[in-house]
Amino acid sequence: MGLYDQYDNTIWASGPVMGTINVPVGPGDGRLLQMCSTLPLMVNANADVKEVAYLSGSITIDQGAVVTIHAGTVTSIFSNSSILVKSGSTLSIEGTLSIGDNVSIIVEDGGGIAFNDAICTWGVNSELIVEDSSILVINSVLQSASSGGTWEGMNISNAGFVALENSTVSGAVINEITNSTVQVTNCVFNVPAQGTGLSISNSMANQKVWITSTMDYKGFYGTGINNFGLVYSNPNAEFYISRIVFDGLWIGLANGSNKAIGDTIQYCQFNNNSKGMHLIGGSYSPLISNCTFLDNELGAFFEVASPNVVSCDFISCDVGIRTETSTASSGGIFDSTFDLGDIAIKSRGSNQRVANNKFYTNTAILNHSGSILNMGNSAKNLFYAEDENLQFEDSFSYNARVQLYKGHNDFYHKNPGPLLNTWDFHFDTNWYVSYPFRVPINANYNWFEGNTVKISSPGTPSNYVSCSYKDPSPNIPLEGGERMAQALNAEQAGNYLVANDTYKTILDENQAIEMDILYDALDAYFRTAELSGKTHDDTESYLNTKIVQYETEDPILTKYMKDYMVKNHLKAEDFQAAIDMLELMILNAASPIDSLCAVMDLEIVLQLAEMSEIKKPISTKLTQYKYPNRTVYKAKHEEHWELLDELSDMGQDDLLPIPDEALISSNYPNPFNPSTTITYSMPATGQVRISVYNMKGQKVRDLLNTEMPRGNHKVVWDGKDSNNSNVSSGIYFFRLETEGHSSVRKAMLMK
Repeated sequence: MGLYDQYDNTIWASGPVMGTINVPVGPGDGRLLQMCSTLPLMVNANADVKEVAYLSGSITIDQGAVVTIHAGTVTSIFSNSSILVKSGSTLSIEGTLSIGDNVSIIVEDGGGIAFNDAICTWGVNSELIVEDSSILVINSVLQSASSGGTWEGMNISNAGFVALENSTVSGAVINEITNSTVQVTNCVFNVPAQGTGLSISNSMANQKVWITSTMDYKGFYGTGINNFGLVYSNPNAEFYISRIVFDGLWIGLANGSNKAIGDTIQYCQFNNNSKGMHLIGGSYSPLISNCTFLDNELGAFFEVASPNVVSCDFISCDVGIRTETSTASSGGIFDSTFDLGDIAIKSRGSNQRVANNKFYTNTAILNHSGSILNMGNSAKNLFYAEDENLQFEDSFSYNARVQLYKGHNDFYHKNPGPLLNTWDFHFDTNWYVSYPFRVPINANYNWFEGNTVKISSPGTPSNYVSCSYKDPSPNIPLEGGERMAQALNAEQAGNYLVANDTYKTILDENQAIEMDILYDALDAYFRTAELSGKTHDDTESYLNTKIVQYETEDPILTKYMKDYMVKNHLKAEDFQAAIDMLELMILNAASPIDSLCAVMDLEIVLQLAEMSEIKKPISTKLTQYKYPNRTVYKAKHEEHWELLDELSDMGQDDLLPIPDEALISSNYPNPFNPSTTITYSMPATGQVRISVYNMKGQKVRDLLNTEMPRGNHKVVWDGKDSNNSNVSSGIYFFRLETEGHSSVRKAMLMK
């Protein structure tokens, strides 16, 4: 019931409110509506709040009641209170609402809540929960009650339709929307440290998402560390985002599903982020067009995902695009410009198409082991890098490559030398040239400034790159008539069956005249297999026959074939088969880099399996790479990228700094089977002993006992004891001793 106290101009609601609560007062009248009771209060009729109100306790709005907090009203909800809006009822907020700590506003079972020209401040641990109900946020501000503080945020599920327009949401730990159609227009999300601006997860085909702006500076802005702007999972319906800013975030935009239907990201700006966007998914190929990436540590990171990146600008990014285990069959990087940064594209194990781009960075493309980016077949890229147009960082048993044959790319030399040089190709000391020479990179039908192909290599340059036919000038191609050229022409014309059959014939026949395009033919076969009607089983069967054919003759080509086999399993979402292959690669790796790359691939596959809608059961012996959540995965995977860079740098002329004390720095692989490589450092020339001990402290074997010079060194343990017998699975310790100093490292032998 309601009581009016004439002395203090207060209306008290201390029990069920049966009629209209209305404070029909003029401006400045000063009456207060107070719902302050230790008993639960039930509002089952319309209530209008037009001046100042204080709400406390447990309040339920039911039986179709509409409670309206009007414009000009200053309303406070005391700490530890709750408001429940039930079926058919609505809470409409138009004024100023101050919410204490530990407050819950819950809308359920067909209720509704609307913010219109409202200013709402939320206390610590306070939250808005909307379940099976509608919500509108128009021209409003939802913010933390204290500067730099946080509130729990909005948790919206099964809302049908969610609309946010011309509004600002600040300081929320996370705003989550699930299984709802979403339209966000001209909004700003200010994201605190450890927070997420907006997380959307849908599963139905009719649950579309539009996040757009018609105004400048709208989007997601971060302060602090480890925050996300927008995370979305919308595999079965359209996701459309346009003219949105992502600024100052750990990760601006990230996806959470393995598939996409018609996703479009266009005219967005990614500024000053650790990563502008991070996309992962074996069947994920959205359109990313006309976006700008400015001053990011990493502009865009694609894991297995193969988006179509079109007409984007990457400016002053440490790395413009990092691509990992992505394929060329579903996407690529086109018509984009990379300027003023360090590295334009950094690739590991990827086969994406790269065409019609312009490169003005220090290094245009850096390829790690297993990459064979497709820049052939009239790709027409313009390379004008400061230091290297193409750089390769490898292991001694596994090289990176590029496809350039018939690419009609233009290679300029910004620094022609002699003191400074722009290299077209820069190979590290790990680059491997087999005998008889199989020239891995065929650069025929490209233009090189000064008619000179500039190669920096540890061996004879002609053993690394062949180029007998150069285009006569930029943008004027010289056409070839070889079998590979004919197949590429057929593929370009859409005759995929003819093209695929020709690529297959080149691999089958293995003619000496075509040795330098076998890697190109392998990738071309894989990217056209599905287009020509091949099933995943067809591709697996064929790759298996080629692995047998080439295993002895060309082990590096065989490694690539096994990589394609893993990618084929991912296309079929046969995650267990991919895991089984990768475990063997880790435990039987020929080098630390090979093992590390397989570990990184395993991390990705385990994430894809977790994201998959199919949810097939999987298992792995290497459970340390199965992480509890995506945040831990991202951090661990990034650590492995840093380690890969360190190990790759050890193959360069400038070695890693030598520590002040003798130590064992790493061993890879770990776990291992049957052998592992131990890296150690000596600050000065001296006697060094490295021994293996078991868990009981018993010496298994001395690996080294000799004088070693100052520097970084390696020694291999083959898993055998001093009697040359294989030891059993378990934990082992490597102990380094030198002149009063020791260093110990633990490793696991897993059979």
